[in-house]
Amino acid sequence: LKMYWVQCVENGPRRVNHAAGALDNYIYSFGGYSDTEDYTQVTPIDIHIFNIRK
Repeated sequence: LKMYWVQCVENGPRRVNHAAGALDNYIYSFGGYSDTEDYTQVTPIDIHIFNIRK
């Protein structure tokens, strides 16, 4: 595995207190919160999947 820096994705989800894990060519980010979202309803957690080989 070769580590390197990449440029940030513009307009990506802005989240804090989330967790992430990597498997194969993907990074999975889940949970956390954003101060722009309404948290008065119970909903499933968000899951974002990023392909690191594109």
